[in-house]
Amino acid sequence: MLAAAQKPIAARVCTDPAGPPAWRTVPSWFLVSTKDRMIDPDLLCFMAARAGGTTVQVRSGHATPVTHPDEVVALIEAASRR
Repeated sequence: MLAAAQKPIAARVCTDPAGPPAWRTVPSWFLVSTKDRMIDPDLLCFMAARAGGTTVQVRSGHATPVTHPDEVVALIEAASRR
């Protein structure tokens, strides 16, 4: 599923200005997969704290939406109520 959905990025992402970061003004939610070996969980926690985000941790690897869908849905539902 992931390989079928992902596409190459446009070249302009390397040259066009990004604008102001949304995490400064938009409430941010972070799902930290504590067993992830692709994205360092400590780094993600650092970024979440810097953004003032709400963090939910799941004992899972990188494919958390596939392996723990109920936790992902609960996070999305909680974020939608804010």
